[in-house]
Amino acid sequence: MNPTIKRMLEEEYKRTLEEVSTATTGSDEAKWWLQKLTELHKQMMDEDLTSNKCYVESQKLDIEKRETEMKEQQAKEGKVWTVIKLVIDGTAIVLPVMASWIWMGRGLQFEKTGTFTTRTGNWLSNHLRLFKK
Repeated sequence: MNPTIKRMLEEEYKRTLEEVSTATTGSDEAKWWLQKLTELHKQMMDEDLTSNKCYVESQKLDIEKRETEMKEQQAKEGKVWTVIKLVIDGTAIVLPVMASWIWMGRGLQFEKTGTFTTRTGNWLSNHLRLFKK
């Protein structure tokens, strides 16, 4: 609520309260001042309620904004961890395959001359047979 309007409303409320206290009990003038006082009180309460609702709504918006920022940050962190995990898993697959490939390649290079045989050729021929007996 505008501070000027609030101040004017409070001043009018105080003035009306003074008028009610000076009016004769049970007269039409006292009833009219009480009715005015009641209306002013309702207006003040409505304004307070409205300002409180606005405050609560602004706080809700701030909380939602913070939650959104936190979710975005968690999503970024999750992406980083996903990439790290994929790199580790890929490395865990590629390194043994590369080591086996190099080992088998050297073992087969050794068997090219035919002077010595190794277990590499036997293992490879046993595991790569298309038709088993």
